[in-house]
Amino acid sequence: MTSPSSHARLDALLADLTRVLPETHGVLLEAEEFQHGAAALRALASRSRRDRALARLSAEEAAWIAGEIDARWRYLEGYQTSPFAGLVLPNPIWSAGGKVEITVGLAVEGLQSGWEVKWSPQLRPLSDTEARLQVNDTETVYNLKVRVIGRSLNGKRSILVAEAEVRALKPKLIWDASAPAIVISDGAGTPAADLKLTLDGVDHVADARGKIAMPIGADMPRDIRLGGMALALTAEGSTE
Repeated sequence: MTSPSSHARLDALLADLTRVLPETHGVLLEAEEFQHGAAALRALASRSRRDRALARLSAEEAAWIAGEIDARWRYLEGYQTSPFAGLVLPNPIWSAGGKVEITVGLAVEGLQSGWEVKWSPQLRPLSDTEARLQVNDTETVYNLKVRVIGRSLNGKRSILVAEAEVRALKPKLIWDASAPAIVISDGAGTPAADLKLTLDGVDHVADARGKIAMPIGADMPRDIRLGGMALALTAEGSTE
């Protein structure tokens, strides 16, 4: 699942890095050869600058960078990160309309076993780490918040909050007969990258531009489905 928590995890890691590294390796950061790195660290300590940098990353990019920072930081003496909780779910949620249920995962790091979770009212708990979200309408924003109460690895009481603002969208399909291809976007025209559709019984995945390329000479698909639900596509490219 893609996840807003990829960004949240990277944000928490960067915040820890900017707090801890000057304390544990301040002498090195003052050396001339590390001035560029020290300046970058000071920039990342700014909440607004961090937000702007994170906004430019996809969930996959944020997850990869977080993994690289965590792995490399572990080589240094003084590695320490704060407890973290994040929600794992698709974002946006694409729907052909009607009711759709989505699994929401909870990732928790840095707490002793036995922590307690309080799910937001929209979520139906399945376990301590999974719940279900029922999506009733498209073009809707769902604000999810989960609280996790426990003790950190050093025994301190911790209250963590995992939040996600999730959009539910209905895809808009345009048939490009000249390509031929189906071009998929949301209501604002943003490409529906990586969206999976079933066309005449065959699964296809949109590329980064929201396109599903069809064989040369192919006709417009007659049966288009998203999660088993039908989408109607006219020659003019509108969905009903």
